Amino acid sequence: ATKRTVLWDMLQKQDLYYTRFRMLDFTTETDFSRIIKEHKRLLNCIEQKDFKGIEEELKEHLYYSMKRMRHQIDVEYREYFEEEPDEGKFDI
Repeated sequence: ATKRTVLWDMLQKQDLYYTRFRMLDFTTETDFSRIIKEHKRLLNCIEQKDFKGIEEELKEHLYYSMKRMRHQIDVEYREYFEEEPDEGKFDI
């Protein structure tokens, strides 16, 4: 039970960071038609059981916002995020 608790806590912590990022992203995003198209492509991949396509679409969908917001995350919103010492920065 202890290992499950540790895993659950870790997932919850990541969810907090992701939720924080999503809220910041939502306030700065202006191209909602792009988001709708991405979601339609994802849904199509799910309906077709195209697992490789799902992975590719998800990566593009999730990383697009990170690429777009890189400067804001590093400079303007830095205080909203905590960098784990053993994780380091990721390349976008």
